[in-house]
Amino acid sequence: MTRTPCYLFDITHETAKKVRAVVVRDWPVKRLSALERSWAGARSALKRNRGRAGLTLEHGHWNWNMKRATALSGRHRLLAVECDGAVQGLMAVLSFPRTSHLNPKHELLYVDY
Repeated sequence: MTRTPCYLFDITHETAKKVRAVVVRDWPVKRLSALERSWAGARSALKRNRGRAGLTLEHGHWNWNMKRATALSGRHRLLAVECDGAVQGLMAVLSFPRTSHLNPKHELLYVDY
């Protein structure tokens, strides 16, 4: 696991505030269940509220536990952004490139988020 300092902008204030954060490469798979529990309620509420307004939530079905097996097998690597000890974002990046859908002559790393 590699931790690289960075900054985020907290826009919950009248004036955006620059705050310290960390990008965590190879974020621990064992923390996925706890993260999913902490995010599931807010995601469900957002999906419900958008539905009431006639809107959809593109990733309202998402469950990070679905990436457990592929992360453990090495197919995906987890990258997180943490601020004040809390995960602010998570990505599952393929560990190895695969052929591009748009240009089969090239390989890409696809990201699930």
